[in-house]
Order: sequence, then structure tokens, then C-alpha cells
Amino acid sequence: MAIRKVFGSSAGMERARLLRFSLLSLLAGMLLAVPLAWFGVQQIDGILHYSPMAMWGVFGVAFLLVALISLGSVCLISWGAVRENPVNHIKTE
Repeated sequence: MAIRKVFGSSAGMERARLLRFSLLSLLAGMLLAVPLAWFGVQQIDGILHYSPMAMWGVFGVAFLLVALISLGSVCLISWGAVRENPVNHIKTE
């Protein structure tokens, strides 16, 4: 991040890049987790004869909650990181 800032990247561009990467990681995890969880619920349903109601709503609410917490923390941490002087970090790299 420090090298990008030295070459002219703005703080807003860096924060947007970090938030975009985090959001894409969350979506990739969701695409992997939902089919696995669905398969697991179907296996339990075969054993216990229990049919869950509103299964997709649970996934949606869980994703929104995790996304809000993780993107909020990325936003706060990146806000502090982009405000620092990049020269201080380039000395140690």
C-alpha cells in the first residue's frame, strides 16, 4: 500500500481496492459454503426426517451479518492504514 501511495494512489482508491477484495472473498466463501451446508442439511434430513423451513433466509441473514462485521472492520483498519505516512513503511521494506 505504501508503494502505491508513493506512486500517486489516493486514499480512497486504496480503501476501495481493499473493500472490493474483501467483498469478493466473502462472496467466494459464500458460494462454497452454501452448497456444502445444503448438502449437510439434506443428509441430516434423511436421518432425522426433519425439514427445515426458510433455509435460504438463514443463509442470507448470516451472510449479511458476516459481511457487515468484516467489511466494517476492513474499513476501519484501512482508514488508519491509508492515513499513515508511506515513507515510514518504505524505510522498513
